[in-house]
Amino acid sequence: MTESIKPKKQTKTRQVADSNVSSDDSADESDAGKNVLRRGHEPRKQVWALSYFIPIRYSSEGKSLWKWKCNFCDSYRTSPRTKHCKNFDEEDPKLRRPSNPSNFIRHLRLEFKNIPDDCKFEAWEAHQYSTRDVHLESSLEPGTAFAASGRPCDNYDGSTGSTSVESRQRAMMATFIERGQENPAKQVTHKGFREHFVKGLIRDDLPYMLGEGKGMSECFNYILPKGFKLPGRSMVRRDLDLLHEKISEKLNTILQNNKSKISIASDNWTSKNSVYTFCGLAVYFITDAWELVEFPLELLHLDGDHTGAGLAKLLYRALKRRGIVEKLLGSTADNATSNGTMNRVFVEKITRAYQVYLDPDKITIGCAGHVKHITVQGFLHGLGLSPDPDNEDLYEEAQLHPLAFTPDQDLDFVEHSAEALKEAKEEADGVLHLAEEPVTSDASDASESDIDDDRLGDVQIGSDNEDGGLSSDNVQPPAQDATGKGARSTGRQGKAKRALTPVDKLHAVVVDILRSEVRRKRMCRLIQQLCDKDSKHLVPIRSMPVRWNTTYAEIERGLKLRPVMSDALKLYQAVSLTGKRLQAINQWIEQLDKGLTGKKARAARTKKRKWYLAPEDWETLSVLCDILKPFSDVTHQLSLDGVPTISMVLPFYKYLQRHLETTRALMKKSSQMQLKIACNHGLEKLNKYLNNTLESKYPLIGAVLHPSIRIAYFENKELWSSQIATQARTLLEELFSEYSDWLRARGTSDLQSMPGTSGLGNSTASMKTSIFATAISAGNGFALYTPNQYKAQSEIERYCSNVYPCSDERGALAWWKAHANEFPVLATIARDVLAIPGVSIGIERLFSSCRRTLSDARSSLTAESAALTVITKEWLRRGLGKDISYLDGVSIHE
Repeated sequence: MTESIKPKKQTKTRQVADSNVSSDDSADESDAGKNVLRRGHEPRKQVWALSYFIPIRYSSEGKSLWKWKCNFCDSYRTSPRTKHCKNFDEEDPKLRRPSNPSNFIRHLRLEFKNIPDDCKFEAWEAHQYSTRDVHLESSLEPGTAFAASGRPCDNYDGSTGSTSVESRQRAMMATFIERGQENPAKQVTHKGFREHFVKGLIRDDLPYMLGEGKGMSECFNYILPKGFKLPGRSMVRRDLDLLHEKISEKLNTILQNNKSKISIASDNWTSKNSVYTFCGLAVYFITDAWELVEFPLELLHLDGDHTGAGLAKLLYRALKRRGIVEKLLGSTADNATSNGTMNRVFVEKITRAYQVYLDPDKITIGCAGHVKHITVQGFLHGLGLSPDPDNEDLYEEAQLHPLAFTPDQDLDFVEHSAEALKEAKEEADGVLHLAEEPVTSDASDASESDIDDDRLGDVQIGSDNEDGGLSSDNVQPPAQDATGKGARSTGRQGKAKRALTPVDKLHAVVVDILRSEVRRKRMCRLIQQLCDKDSKHLVPIRSMPVRWNTTYAEIERGLKLRPVMSDALKLYQAVSLTGKRLQAINQWIEQLDKGLTGKKARAARTKKRKWYLAPEDWETLSVLCDILKPFSDVTHQLSLDGVPTISMVLPFYKYLQRHLETTRALMKKSSQMQLKIACNHGLEKLNKYLNNTLESKYPLIGAVLHPSIRIAYFENKELWSSQIATQARTLLEELFSEYSDWLRARGTSDLQSMPGTSGLGNSTASMKTSIFATAISAGNGFALYTPNQYKAQSEIERYCSNVYPCSDERGALAWWKAHANEFPVLATIARDVLAIPGVSIGIERLFSSCRRTLSDARSSLTAESAALTVITKEWLRRGLGKDISYLDGVSIHE
């Protein structure tokens, strides 16, 4: 039997070998999708396909991509792009070629049927036989097709069109050379390894003693050549000083050579174990290419003196060390009283040392994120869901998290969502069949007292009061203690009990669902059975008391999952009355008391009764969602990178003010009185800070210098008093005069603006549909402008007449870059003012980085080491450590 099998195996082997050397032209297109015996398309096909696609910079859902546009149709493919890379020629060689070239080949050979004959692969390949003096590397540049340029791509032989043995050998050698060029041999040196090891350790928040562990030592000893030694904690700490010093010198050079002024943002942060308190400092400026840049500058340890005057001294010294004190224009911080003192002392020190006068009230910018948070907290306080921000400002805790809440950044949520999406796809494909399964209690089933949640800690879950609506009799603001603090700060025993609101009910259900993996999976099955196809992959979101935007996300997600949330509880009550088993949705409801006895069973039955969300409860939640949605949209807009936020402050304040006023006017039912009261609470806070913001000149000037806003927006008397437009015009003229004199004194040769070639008076372009576009669309619009008015007007008059309308509300910097020669003085002002941050989001990112570095596992870090580690880590992540060899000049034994 063995002898009879061997010939068959040999025959099969010969068939495989023959198929490998057969001509590619003889292969049928139907076999292209199988590729059973191939390891992929040959390089020449990849070169041919990529030559007909143009790589364009593209971003989607926060991902950096190259969008490969087909030359023959509107189709495109995508591939990863290095973050902040704008030019394809500067892309990492490993990312210059897509990882899936077969998709490009398939499109040209199978999907697109009208490709010209002279562009087809056969014609392209035939042309290559006549070119013998080109390397494969030169043919790998995408976007330039052979048919258009006649560019050769590879060396193949044979005049008949068939691939000879020699040409295959050349192709194999070309592939070998190509792979060698992409993966050149690297010589590992002691200095190079040490620098990469320390940079990677700092950037990834790894402990200094990583190299001292036995496991890592064995791993690296296996990888590294003999004689290499891993850096220990002492060497890492010394190298950190050298690396920080080198990058700091590079950053100082960038700041000092930049021609525009700089602005700063600052705030304080205390570590989790209250061991250290730091003052974070970030710097903002606009480059010659009109790009808004933000860098973390310092993490200053506050050793005892936390007063405003003490902070001012630290900030002054930090800017003085870097030689940029005289370039300061604006200072953004939260609205704490101590920050006003800080800026006054700060300005006094600058004035005495440099004879540069700055008005502390004018340069102080209150963080718009903080104002928005106070407004929403005031609104929720009116509903009894948050403490009064005047007594307990939750922003101090909220700023430890990103300004905008994005569920995709929560690791647990991402994991749950991915699993739910996978199950939803499997169900749609018929792979997963959801069958009814018995409901059993799990280890998390417990009595009501076992639920430990900050939001539910002060509600009367066991009360017999059935009214859970947001009425004035039902919901009261949290009680205050003798010190005036909200009840929340006095601990669980000191909290004033209140009845469940619809928000509390929804939150209680979500908490119960997410208490264990068993419950979560059971809920996912109910979602897949009852919700529409667009919601089958969704999972509940649990809110945090200190972050109002998580409350909004919880409500919004609950409304999408209402078929499960409401019908489950409603059907349970029907079951309890009739004793009949209805749909599979009862599996979730019945599990609340399934397998429980005694006190736990009674508590579970109480939950079912108290957590029932009546139709009026869902209506209340829907209204709350509509009220909070604009605040969430504004938060996401303020969180965008590279966009001037100082221009957004006043338009957003006015937009949110009108939103609350309109909502309050619609609350006419007696059941909506509490919502009306809540709107009053929010408006009271917002109006206070809106008036304070108008006292600082830069938010107003920043809005005027946005080419989509200008003076016309403030001339709308329905929104603003007539004094605001006059004030804006006066401030702009004062700055124009000041900058004109400064530019002349500096020796600028040409301040005469020259007309450009942009479309004059084109005011018909439509705004993009963003929350910022909605906020500024309430202005008077753009005035028409005619070319013959050009010479008759000054630079300010031309700008205020809305010449060259900007239809892209996110394109302010691009607009000024295009028209800087036409408005030389105003462009200089805009470059300085638009760099002022309207929100201190850079500081919030810095504090989030601090939380990751100063974890419980690294509690032994000193304040100095922690500050150096965090700042250096953020510099490395922003690319400042590129091409820096900090060990140059240090003697290392190789």
